[in-house]
Amino acid sequence: MGSYDGTVSVSADRFIEIDSTFITSRILEIISGNKSYRFILPLKPGRNVLSIGKLVCFPKVETWIAPELSLGSKGKIRLLFVDGNIENDWVSWDSLGINSTSLKLRRSASKIRTLSGANVWKNSALSDVSSRKTSCIGTEASPGFENRSLPFFQKEYSENLNSILDPWISFNLDRNSPSDGSIQVFTFQPNGSVRLSTSGFLNLWSDLRSGILGSLNIRKEVLNYLVPVGGEELVGIPGSSGILISAVYPNPTVSTNEWLSICNWGLESVDVRNLEIRDSSSSDRLVEYSFRFGINTPLGWINYNPTSFGWIFSDRFLNSGECGYILSPNFKNESVPFHSSTFRKVFTIDKTTTIGNGIGKNEGLDLFQEIQGNLVHIHSYGNQLSPFPFSIDADTDDLILLKENRSGDSSSDYEIKKKGNL
Repeated sequence: MGSYDGTVSVSADRFIEIDSTFITSRILEIISGNKSYRFILPLKPGRNVLSIGKLVCFPKVETWIAPELSLGSKGKIRLLFVDGNIENDWVSWDSLGINSTSLKLRRSASKIRTLSGANVWKNSALSDVSSRKTSCIGTEASPGFENRSLPFFQKEYSENLNSILDPWISFNLDRNSPSDGSIQVFTFQPNGSVRLSTSGFLNLWSDLRSGILGSLNIRKEVLNYLVPVGGEELVGIPGSSGILISAVYPNPTVSTNEWLSICNWGLESVDVRNLEIRDSSSSDRLVEYSFRFGINTPLGWINYNPTSFGWIFSDRFLNSGECGYILSPNFKNESVPFHSSTFRKVFTIDKTTTIGNGIGKNEGLDLFQEIQGNLVHIHSYGNQLSPFPFSIDADTDDLILLKENRSGDSSSDYEIKKKGNL
């Protein structure tokens, strides 16, 4: 995306950096927009930089100059062996980094190694000021130098260790960071935050609660947000009941056909009548569909939806491993995309005609559960009650899906698909 030299945009500062441990050659393939091209690159040990022109904001950095290099907001880069067939490394990007024309701010995307050894992409930060032009204070990048980032938490997913409710979390603190290693724990219900200092760690959430956080009375039944002080993102630990908002259909062609789905990833059955869904302006209690409509099913349901596993409209409990639909009360004459032995229960809201005030196409939703007479916050789509909310714009008939083994920490935990294509 380039740099900012003061307020002047410098497109020539677009670059790609490739690390190599020895002298070799590779083919670099770039697919961006409607362009696709390859370069044969001789690589030296260390960091090799390829750029459109001589870097303005990093004039001391030695680069391979390729004027035809094009890096749009979306694309894919592959590093191939010289035979052109075997892939050595790749990255597919969609608006990686930061490009703010209003703030005159640009930050590259860097591959950072976490404490577990996993590689993740983060926004660059903490540039080496001795290598950056003094007038380029709005540019954060480290071409030719060690990648740097703000402190961040990372949920370390693996085949054997990816529990949503008890995740393996690493706290990654750049050695160049001025941060003192402090973290904050936020909850909305009850509202409050706790701050403490620690060092980088790799540990289970349960160990954190009984270890360094054990004396802080962290409540496992509520949604907890962990935020590194000086960072720009969070991780969330859903409430221990394990009920998560798994999909949102906010912008159907027929506006009354909006819905969302919830899944139970906890160990115990949950009474949906103890659940409440909230948008930005109103809230609704959930009920089994028959509680409100008796023996009637949504108009046209049998014609539009398969019956191979049967549908359950009269069960108020969502068992462990099950998912269910929360339909708008006026839902009719449309299909739903998922149907299985564990995804066949249908719920709705108890009184009004719309879910919340009608789910906006970029609106967040929060899920609450009544526990011992009190409503507590257990999950969120959008994290609008946190220090780092996000929103996803949904086009007509877009279905927003929570990715497998993700809990909704940021927009990257979701994927968007057209409902008709499922």
